[in-house]
This record gives sequence, structure tokens and C-alpha cells, in this order.
Amino acid sequence: MIDRYALPEMRDVFSERRKLELWLRIELLATEALNAAGIVPDGDWERIKTALQGAGVDPARAHEIERESQHDVIAFLRSVTERLGSEGRWLHFGLTSSDLLDTATAVQLRDGTAVVATELARLIEIVRRLALQYRSAPMVGRSHGIHAEPITFGFKVAGWYAELVRDVERLAKAGEGVAVGKISGAVGTHANVPPEVEAHVMEGLGLTADPAGDGGPPSPAQRGGRDLRAVCRGAAGVVGDAPQAEPGPGRAHHRPGAPAARRRAGRAREHGALARARHQP
Repeated sequence: MIDRYALPEMRDVFSERRKLELWLRIELLATEALNAAGIVPDGDWERIKTALQGAGVDPARAHEIERESQHDVIAFLRSVTERLGSEGRWLHFGLTSSDLLDTATAVQLRDGTAVVATELARLIEIVRRLALQYRSAPMVGRSHGIHAEPITFGFKVAGWYAELVRDVERLAKAGEGVAVGKISGAVGTHANVPPEVEAHVMEGLGLTADPAGDGGPPSPAQRGGRDLRAVCRGAAGVVGDAPQAEPGPGRAHHRPGAPAARRRAGRAREHGALARARHQP
């Protein structure tokens, strides 16, 4: 994630530390369920819980190990089990790497969607007020980008408002679509990890279990991601439309434009918003 184009809240959601903390939380929930199922002895679970719950993860140590192991999940597990004795063997028992990666990503996408929803609600209220404020302000209407019949700026903004309200529904659907995880082991068969473990982890994370086991193409996160991109494209349309409606550069004298084109205003916020909306993976 490029810091310049990210909200602070979104940077936190998708930070490396947050990802590793989610991995640890998933491992602890899975081990807790294995203990309840009688697979992990009570004493071992108590030692794991005492050593790791609330302890956090050291990203620097995990990256140091990864340079040698060339495997992110193995590096994470080694960095965590350094604090444990023989009971460390129960961490990741029956799990596969995608159980961690896909499930943690689902949590991040769900939480990121909540950040977008908060900002979208603020934007809708701003646009609503703008439409009312300028409902009688005349401006040139356009058809295929060419001057057409006159309209009002408030009328144009009302169109943005309607699109953003539709985006609320799209975003809610996307949030549901991405909130799907799995703890099903290699190739998703549950051969080495009981379905009860998956159910416990999903409940602890506030997710639903992937009915396909191993996800399959496309995964729930990928499907939800497509819905998120649709919301971003709608926002890009609003932001991209705004400069055309602007009567002038709209900038203070101390704000320079591009060095090679001083006549063009350097709209940092517009560029940032367009970059966030258009360049979705």
C-alpha cells in the first residue's frame, strides 16, 4: 500500500504488524479449538496461552527468519515458537498456509470495507448539502463532453449523490462477500483438522466459513474484491467529473502546479483520490 494515497486507518488495517497479529490470533483460536476437541493437552494449551496471548508479534524478527527460510508462514511460526517449549508443536497443527493467508486477508478486507463505509457516509452528506446549496446555480450541460443545454450545478451534483447512494448497497454486499474464511487444511479436505476447529475460528473472527473448503476460483475474497472495485469506479467517476465542472483553477497563489505546466493546478487531493479509486488490484 502506498502511504501517500492511503488513509491512516487503512494503513493500520493492512499493515504488516496487523497481518502477523491476525495470523497469531488465528493460530491461537485453532489451538484452543483443538484443545476443546481433546487433541491438544490442557497443560500445553495453558502454556501456549500464557506465553502468546496479548504478547504480539515482532515483524522484524519474522522478516529476519524469512530471509533464511524464504517462506513467510514458516518464518512467522518460528518467530512465535521461539517463546515456547515442546508445546509449540501444536501451533499450526493440521493447518496449511492458505488457512492463515486467506482468512487474515478476509478480516483485513472486511475491516477495510468498514473504513470505506465510514468515509462514504461522510461524502454522501457533503454531496447532499452541495446539491441543495447550488440547486439554482447555472452551468453548461454537456453531452459526450460537448456543450449542450444549460443545467444547474446542483442538478449535476444530485447525480453524484444518486450514484454514491447506490455505492452504499454495493459496499454492503462487498463487505458480506469478503467476510469468508477457512481452516480446512491442505486442499481443503479437513483430513487433519476437524470442521469444529474451523467453526470456532470463524466465530472468533466474526467470519463465515467458506462452503467450498479450499475456496476454489474465484475465492470469496476475490468475488468481494470485484464488488469493492465497482464502488471505487463509481467514486472515480465523481472525482474525475469534478475538475470539468470547476470554473477556474481553484487554488491559492502559494500552491504550485506541475513544474512543466504551471498553468495547471496541482490538485494533490484529487490526484490522490483518483489514484485510490482507479488503481485497484
